Amino acid sequence: GYTLLSRESLSGIGEEMLVFRLPEGVTGKAAIAEMEGLEPGVTAGVNHAYRAPDPAELSSGREYANGLIGWPQQGCPAQVPVGIIDTDIASDEIGLAGAVITRKQFVEGGGDRTHGTAIAELIAGPGRLTGAQIFHASVVGPVDGKSPAAGVDTLVRALDWMQSNGVGLVNVSLAGPYNKILD
Repeated sequence: GYTLLSRESLSGIGEEMLVFRLPEGVTGKAAIAEMEGLEPGVTAGVNHAYRAPDPAELSSGREYANGLIGWPQQGCPAQVPVGIIDTDIASDEIGLAGAVITRKQFVEGGGDRTHGTAIAELIAGPGRLTGAQIFHASVVGPVDGKSPAAGVDTLVRALDWMQSNGVGLVNVSLAGPYNKILD
């Protein structure tokens, strides 16, 4: 009774991902147990939705953290390509002028760019990482009848893309439940 929605080879992380629609009345927990019992070595999990925090709730001062870690006022040179998995960004923001940004849309209609742009500026804005090469994955999109979110399948695709591009550090600023596929 399961419906196969998609099947993808994720060469960057060396995995294959199958996304199913569950039959009516089957819980995520039951589906996980059944699939993992049918195929030894398989990891099954629920395709949870992850959301970006409301920008109004973010703290405005990064100076406090700068003082705690001894961050120099002029910033530090980036050592590895940096990945950002978030909402879309406004890459033309003045604060991101020194960064080389490679973007990929993993969802249609990314919507609000406020959170993703704020995270990009925290990483590569004035006084942050200088000469940063950023790989930005836009993963947050519309969900029928709910606030925008990113599915586990979309997050895995984004991680695969980053691994394939040699990204050495990834920032994911989304909130949601524990998920063993992401683990």
